[in-house]
Amino acid sequence: MNGLVGWMTNVVAVIMTFYPIEFIGCMKPYLGWQGIIPSKAEKMAGKAVDLMTTKLIKMDEVIQRLDPIRVSQELAPYFQATMEGVVNEVGMIYAPNTWLLIPAHIKQEIVLKVFFLEFISFFFFFYLFF
Repeated sequence: MNGLVGWMTNVVAVIMTFYPIEFIGCMKPYLGWQGIIPSKAEKMAGKAVDLMTTKLIKMDEVIQRLDPIRVSQELAPYFQATMEGVVNEVGMIYAPNTWLLIPAHIKQEIVLKVFFLEFISFFFFFYLFF
C-alpha cells in the first residue's frame, strides 16, 4: 500500500510539473495552477539562448555557415511585406497630399523600387561582411 501511494505521488508530481500548459484558476498566480515548466518557459528559454550563444556556439561561426543567397531568398517575402508598410508610412508623413493622389500602381512601383534597392544593399552587406 505504501508503494502504491508513493508511486501515485510521483505520477501526480510529474503531471503537475508539465500540465496544464496555460494557467487554470482565477487571480493569477494566487488561486490556480500552471505546470512548473510552462510557467517558467520564458525564463528557461532565455537562459538556454544565453548559454548557447555565449558558451556553446560562436555567432561568427553560425553566420559564416549561412549561404547569403539562401538567406536573401528566405527573407525576401518578409522584406517586401515590411517595405510596403514603411513606404506608405513615409509617404503619408512627408507628403500626405501627394501620396494620396498617386495611383496605386505607381505606389506599387515605388515600393518595388525601394524593396529592390534595400534588398540588394542588404545582400551585398551580408555577403561582404559575413
